[in-house]
Amino acid sequence: MNKKTIAQPAHDAHSAAFTIFSLPSPSRWRICLLIIALICSAAFIFKALAAVNLTSLWNDELSTVEKSFQPSLSFLIDYLRTDVHPPFYYVILWLTGKIFGETVMVLRSFSWVAYVIGCAAISAAAWSYQKSSVASICALLLSCSIPFTVSYSVEGKAYAFLFALISIALVFRLRVIQNKTNSRYLYILTYAAVGLTHYYGLGLLIVQTLIDGFRKKKSPFFLWLLSSSTAKPLDVNQLRILD
Repeated sequence: MNKKTIAQPAHDAHSAAFTIFSLPSPSRWRICLLIIALICSAAFIFKALAAVNLTSLWNDELSTVEKSFQPSLSFLIDYLRTDVHPPFYYVILWLTGKIFGETVMVLRSFSWVAYVIGCAAISAAAWSYQKSSVASICALLLSCSIPFTVSYSVEGKAYAFLFALISIALVFRLRVIQNKTNSRYLYILTYAAVGLTHYYGLGLLIVQTLIDGFRKKKSPFFLWLLSSSTAKPLDVNQLRILD
């Protein structure tokens, strides 16, 4: 009985491999390419993690440290009153520093975690839009490998956090279009968080909302977002018209 138990995992692995290679050629190549894409995505993510503590802080990161790692929240708010940037990123980073320590590793790891969340959200948005594992994995690989996101993932600045929030807002926007319950309020909250993180994100989402508004005869999303919960639901088939 022990021999059967020990041999079972190897037998299962052999069966899985046999099942893949017994598929028709197009399906087999598709699975292999998707596995390669997942491996490449993981390589980009963990390569960024390995680079988190390789270099010393540069000027902008030192500015982030000066703003965020204040002795108390009241000191932080007083300091940010003279700063032109919105405060949300610095408050969240201050809280993270108090929990995990005010170190270079924590500063940059915060950006790395935001980078991973943003990539996962982009992948989820692709799945929500296409209901396709191919689209979802390809979106994950592209978002992981873009030079800007890779660079931001090891930088103690707000951009990786902004990328994560915008990606999450995209997911909720698609869920609103698909008439998912309560997604409208989550989208508005994420929208507010983006605006309180950086003016670039606020501008991007305002432009997106204005585009929906100008196209409202074809796109009831803008009116539905601002109307009561009794508004007519949007047909999912209109997604392609919207984007």
